Amino acid sequence: MRIQTLASRYIGGVFAAAALFGAATFAYASDPTDEAGWTVLSPAAGAQTIYVSSSTGSDTNNGLSAASPVKSLTRGYNLLRDGQPDWLALTKLFEEYAPKAFVVGMPTNADDSKHPLAARVARFCNQLRGRYRVPIETVNEFLSSVEAQSRAHQDPSRLDAVAAQVILETWLNEVRRP
Repeated sequence: MRIQTLASRYIGGVFAAAALFGAATFAYASDPTDEAGWTVLSPAAGAQTIYVSSSTGSDTNNGLSAASPVKSLTRGYNLLRDGQPDWLALTKLFEEYAPKAFVVGMPTNADDSKHPLAARVARFCNQLRGRYRVPIETVNEFLSSVEAQSRAHQDPSRLDAVAAQVILETWLNEVRRP
């Protein structure tokens, strides 16, 4: 499979490969480059492959065959993640920025009852605490997505980053209260 162009344009070799193959180990072909100079990678046995094509794909496809590719690497990556944290990316960020704590949005319903995703988020918080040994602060993220959508309306690709900003601002406002 050819990934050189995707890797250099999108998110770097390892992460692009992870986006396409789900952080699997790779087996190099006997000659790791083809006649055009492309790096040839083969997924390890049991690895899941998501097919991506910006020209013929659709993000409504499942990406499980060449006949039904997804359109964007982001969609392919999300299919592979399947709700699981990207520990490689988190560890890289943790090592780069050395945060003293994590702030995590805790989903709640309008009546302050637990949202169905709250248990998964609590598990994620426990995993963060265990891996990085720093305090985990949670904040009610009710309506953070609505606020993020209103702020990011001109650039929807930034929705997740803006939602994280809203969650952090909410936490900072709560900490400042007497």
